[in-house]
Amino acid sequence: MIRISDGDIGRAIVMLDKIPNGVSKAARSAINKTITGVRTDTKQEVTKRYEVKSSAVHKSITINRAKGSTLEAFAISQGRPIPLVNFKVRPKKVQRKGPRNKKISVSVKKGSATTLNNAFMAQFKSGHMGVVERKTRKRYPVRELFGPSIPKMMENKFVMGVVEDKAQVRLKKSFNHEVDRIMKGYGK
Repeated sequence: MIRISDGDIGRAIVMLDKIPNGVSKAARSAINKTITGVRTDTKQEVTKRYEVKSSAVHKSITINRAKGSTLEAFAISQGRPIPLVNFKVRPKKVQRKGPRNKKISVSVKKGSATTLNNAFMAQFKSGHMGVVERKTRKRYPVRELFGPSIPKMMENKFVMGVVEDKAQVRLKKSFNHEVDRIMKGYGK
C-alpha cells in the first residue's frame, strides 16, 4: 500500500488552508496519476521478466480511480493461465509425425528455455494452435499446456518491489506538483 507522507500532508494543509477542499483535490489528482503509472510500470516490469505481450498485461489490469471524497485507488489484475503457445515457443508450426521432429522448447521467463519431451504443436478444428501432450499412450485425448496467469507474474517479488518503489516516488512527486498547481490558481 502506498501512502502520502504526513509531512507532505501537513505542508499541503498549511499552503491550501484558504482553498476549499484543496488538499483532497490535490490528493485525488495525485492518486489517479499514480495508479495510471502503476499500470504502466507493471507492464514494463512483467514484460521485462516474462515472454508475454505488453497488451495482454494491459488488458488484464483494471483501475478503480479515486472519486469524490474517496481518496483510494486500486489496480486489480484478473486472468487465467496463458496457453504456452503465447510465450516463446520453438518450433512454432505443426510438425508431421516422424523421427526427425524437433522437441518443443518453451521460454516463459526471459533467458530460460525448457525442452518439453512429450509435447508437440497441434492445430485444433477451430484453427487454434497450441502446445499439447497426450493424456494416455493412445492418440487421444490430448491436453493443452498452460503457463502462469498474468496476476501470478505480477506477484513476483521483484516485479512488485520495483512497482511499489516507483509508485511511492511518483505519488510524492505528483502530490507536491498538484499542491503547487492549485496554489497558482489552476484546478480550482
